[in-house]
Amino acid sequence: MMNPNEHFDKIVKTIKSCETLYHINSAIALIELYDSRKALWHSFFKQEIEFPRIHHMAIYDHDRTIAFFNITIRNVKTNMMNCCGDWDSFGTCKCKS
Repeated sequence: MMNPNEHFDKIVKTIKSCETLYHINSAIALIELYDSRKALWHSFFKQEIEFPRIHHMAIYDHDRTIAFFNITIRNVKTNMMNCCGDWDSFGTCKCKS
């Protein structure tokens, strides 16, 4: 079983490395996958001594984690859209290529 903290770190790294609209769509799919495992993550943190990355009063907070992902991806997308807005067929802004 994958450690939820490792999965969290990989998603954050993926979101922060997004450069195209296709990367954003892939990151959103990863967030949906993480979200679909809510019950699994809760049971993992009940059994493990490891502390969750995002928590409230030392209890894993799944909704806050998903909100963190969504805010982070929104910020990356906003920064990406503040570009010239001329996109090529690969979803890359032409001023960055």
